Amino acid sequence: MQIFKRFIEADILKDLNTPEIIIINGPRRVGKTTLLKILKTRITDRKTAYFDFTDPAIIRLWQNFSQEKIKVVLHDLGMQNDNGLLFFDEIQYLNNIGLLFKLFYDHFPGVKIIATGSSSFLFLHDIGDSLAGRKKIFPLYALSLEETTDKSPNDFWRFEEKPVLAEKLGEALKGVLLTGSYPEMYLLESLQDRTAKLKEIVDSYLFKDLLMLEGMKKPRIIVELTKLLAFQIGNLVNPHEIATQIGISRSTVLNYIDLLERFFIVFRVYPYDRNLRNVMKKKFKVYFYDLGIRNAVIGNFNLLDQRDDKGLLLENAVALGLKRRIDYEKKRYELFYWRNYEGKEVDIVLSNDTVTGIEVAWNKKNHKFTKSFPGKGMIVDSTDAYRFYI
Repeated sequence: MQIFKRFIEADILKDLNTPEIIIINGPRRVGKTTLLKILKTRITDRKTAYFDFTDPAIIRLWQNFSQEKIKVVLHDLGMQNDNGLLFFDEIQYLNNIGLLFKLFYDHFPGVKIIATGSSSFLFLHDIGDSLAGRKKIFPLYALSLEETTDKSPNDFWRFEEKPVLAEKLGEALKGVLLTGSYPEMYLLESLQDRTAKLKEIVDSYLFKDLLMLEGMKKPRIIVELTKLLAFQIGNLVNPHEIATQIGISRSTVLNYIDLLERFFIVFRVYPYDRNLRNVMKKKFKVYFYDLGIRNAVIGNFNLLDQRDDKGLLLENAVALGLKRRIDYEKKRYELFYWRNYEGKEVDIVLSNDTVTGIEVAWNKKNHKFTKSFPGKGMIVDSTDAYRFYI
């Protein structure tokens, strides 16, 4: 079985001697459990223990917890208060996990915890208040080209081209546009097997956490909304139009999109405007956290040369690559799009101390960057967009 070295692994290992509880959070099926087990093998200088909370016996062990019960469990594990490292996997299945973590942090400071949770974990269990100042979150997304090819950039933020590897990386990115970059996709050789797996994920897992929510009385609507958003990647989303199509209120559409974002299915990008109040009133774009999932939602796995949405898929990949790098490296960058009153547009805007506009086209020939944009600009296409997905 192929094992990929994840970008955040080194950063997590650097934090082993800090008091905060480490939480690896992200979409389902992106490799959180695999990473947790790999991290356990890296530790040789302290006692470790792994607990899988999909196992009812493990839930029984840790439910009805108290300070005294924790002492007993640690004693049975042969751990002292200054040398333990616990790996908790799929912690969303244990009730009051935030309170358990608070007990560990406050009364067992020598025991480090590294935990994984499904995309719903922070939302469903509302651990924000109980773990305020006690946790450090590491998001984990689907694989990048750096993780699958072991080819890392000297400086990601310079977006340097790699002439020798350009063709290989470009072809790898085209595969991502079709079937995404979940780890499972790299273990399946045929397109038929990959598409079958993606359909299984959408049917069995994608909406599982969402549909567990109280008040989610019409699952058909969330599925239909996701499908409509999948057809609109890279375009401006009009919540009122969607509300009319589905037969629900505009506020319900916005609430459901917020849920899809919390559960790492889609993310929103707002227009570049220095007035934040104005930004929140305007239309937004939606991109998917994985393009294989997007294509499975709409049931389209046609090859790229047979598609009229390949340019939009490429734009989604560039936006996702930038967002992943921002979140992994915790850089003070933000993503926007830009559009002026004359209708001039820039697909993606990367903003920090400076503003960079990025136009994405399948073929940049005869494609010009607008002179109206108030910052630097570049055009990328299918031959060099890999720079943003490394």
